Order: sequence, then structure tokens, then C-alpha cells
Amino acid sequence: MPKDLRTRRGLDSALGEAGRDNLQTYFASTPFAEAISEQIKEKGYAVLPSIFSTAECDEAHDRMWQFVEKVSPGVRRADRSTWTSNAAWPCAQRDMFQLHGAGWMFPGVREQFADRVFAPLYGTEELHVSKDGWTFQRPTYSELNRTPNDHFDQGSTMKGLQCIQGSVALTDQEEEDGCFSCWPGSHKHHDEIIGMVSNPAWNPAKAKQDFQILNSTMKDVLRARGVVQTRVPVKKGDVVLWRSDLVHCGAPPIGARDNFRAVIYVCCLPALLTPEEAYPLKQQAYHQKETGCHWPCREEWFKIVPKRHGGAIPFFKKPPPLTDRQRLLHGLDRYPCNHPEGWTDDDSGGGGSGGAADARGSAAGAATCSPHIIAIGKRRYRTNQHPKVVGAGARTSAWAASKPEASAAAAAGAGAGAE
Repeated sequence: MPKDLRTRRGLDSALGEAGRDNLQTYFASTPFAEAISEQIKEKGYAVLPSIFSTAECDEAHDRMWQFVEKVSPGVRRADRSTWTSNAAWPCAQRDMFQLHGAGWMFPGVREQFADRVFAPLYGTEELHVSKDGWTFQRPTYSELNRTPNDHFDQGSTMKGLQCIQGSVALTDQEEEDGCFSCWPGSHKHHDEIIGMVSNPAWNPAKAKQDFQILNSTMKDVLRARGVVQTRVPVKKGDVVLWRSDLVHCGAPPIGARDNFRAVIYVCCLPALLTPEEAYPLKQQAYHQKETGCHWPCREEWFKIVPKRHGGAIPFFKKPPPLTDRQRLLHGLDRYPCNHPEGWTDDDSGGGGSGGAADARGSAAGAATCSPHIIAIGKRRYRTNQHPKVVGAGARTSAWAASKPEASAAAAAGAGAGAE
């Protein structure tokens, strides 16, 4: 995440050593989840082939163009000469779209991503989804000569596996095109590299920030440990998953390339990890059409810098319509509690134990939910229980149940990984 974020007001869990690899405890015990887990543990990333159809990708690709042409009327899809001006291309930076309502452009894709990938991975449909941006990397005529920004998205306050980020490719991306790039295995050296930032001779305060760009000295340390940078080509419809403590970036095209890199970023975490204080901010983000970071349990919003982003037209005049499922995923409506003993018909509050899921949430540093009203049918209930994360293998998503062949194909792809 770049530095120009408007807020840092959500969950700031200083998990420390006691919470190392906390997210691993939320994985389901299924072939799909275990195949992904193995890749994430060893390499730090996984490629899942053909999660989205060609038609779905083309529809989302067309919607990117609708955004570009509306937000920056001088750009026309049919006229390549209008694409070249960096001032006209309405991205926040590096052809990444994080402003003007960009994070609300693809609620359907986020819903599909959640149900096809993250629900089977975590063994629950009770998820919260990010509203982060997307990349629409233009064709190039020569080297872009960009400053490298290989980075972690996890600072010193969290150890090990805490978040899995994701992207879906809307276009084929060859190795020399703009594509996902990472340093496989670099997550195993996250503590060491972040420790260099924490050194008083460097900047210990900065080490707590999640967005950490590596300098040449840090990269030399990784190379000395046998870790090298890898570009990851993908096909249209493929999904890439990676840990937030993996060094990664969006690699620019090499030389002159005719291909667009069109990628939507999606991250989901169990809703259990979202603290109570984040919910009103989620409502605010929706009504203000803010684009956020990849953490679904936090609210961090990108801000417009007038000198760089002025003159653009916001895409939405009012908040976009969402389905019931999408409202749940974005934290605008609450999930009903899965603990029968936590329900009551009066105002005496919920009772009973939250079980293993609540214990895991407490370990994650998630705030205990204040009692809140949830409407179910014509009855009103109050509960102080967190939404329950179903135990490993207890159930899979409706999508996985209805499309076992697709889930199996994705698991096979995760097991094979990318070359």
C-alpha cells in the first residue's frame, strides 16, 4: 500500500510471537484448502487456473474501460493515441486504480471470488471482502524505467501467516508482459528483513507499517539466502493467491509490449476478525465510495492528491446497488450468529460459550462484539457472540458444493503451482 492513505483507524493487532501464523488455524481440512496451504507455506503463493470464465473476464474488462472513459472523457478505447498520456489515464499510480470509486466497480467479481476461493479455503461463507483497487496496465512502446517497489504488505507487529491476498487476471499475461512478480520463499525471511528496518540506525517506527519497500541491501540478503525474484505468467481467468509477508509487486512490462494487464485485487478474511469499531467505518466507506486497502478487517482509504489526480470525474453519483450477499461481504449487514445458545427473544443479551471460533478470534486480537440487533425474518434478536467460523471441513461453500469439478480443478492447479 502506498503512503497516501487517508485513514488508519481499523484493527491494528499487535499480535507478536504468540499470534504467529494465526490465519492457518482458520483453514478447512479439505483437498482444496490443503493444496493451497502447502503452496502458501512453502513458496508463499499459489496459482489457481480457470477460476473465472472467459465471458466473466471479458465483462469485467469492458467495465474497466467504462470506468476509464467516464472518469477521464479524453480517453477513448477505440483510439490508442489517447491511452499514452499519464495525466489522462485516471490511475492513482503505476496504472493502479484506487480512486474515484474504483473499489466499488466489481462487487460481483468479489462475491464470485469469495464463494469460489476463500469460502472453500476457510470453510465458512461468513467472510468480509476488501474493496481495494485494480490494475489496468497499458501497452508499452519501450522500457518504463520505473523505480522497483518489491514490498511486503505486513510490518513488524504481525508474525507469519496473517492474511492472504488475491487477484484475478482478466487478460493473458506472458512473462514479459506486466504480471505478478514475487520472491518465492521470502516470507521465511520476513522477520529478518523487517528487523533491518527496526534497527535504530534505520527507522524502527516505520517497521510497524504494513507497506515495506525493500532496498537493494535487503534484496541482497534474500539472494544470499537463495531467494530470487520470479515473474508469474497467468492466463485469463486464473487466480493468484499470496501471503502478505511475501515480497511481491506488479512487475512492469519488459520493453515494448502490446498486451494490457488487467487484474482485480480481492482479499477475504473470516468476518470474525473484524472488530466492532470497523462497522460504522464500513458504512461510511460505502456512502463515500472509498477505495481501501487489502485488509477486510480494517478501514484505510486512498486519498486524492489534487496535483496528481485533479480534474477526474467520479464514476458513481451515489453508492452502487449491492445484493444481500454483497452487503454481508462488505460488512454493511451483519451475519446471523451460528450459536443457538446465543439467541434470545428478549433484551437480556446472548448467553453461552462462543466455542473454538471465539477463542481463535480472541487470539487474533479481534475486539469482542458489543451487543447488536440483527433482524431475521419478522423477529428481532440480540447477541453478543461473534459470527462463528465453521470448523475445518464442517462445510464448504454453496459454490464448491454445486461445482465440485471446478473446486477440484482449482485444487489441482494450486498443487501444481506456477512454473
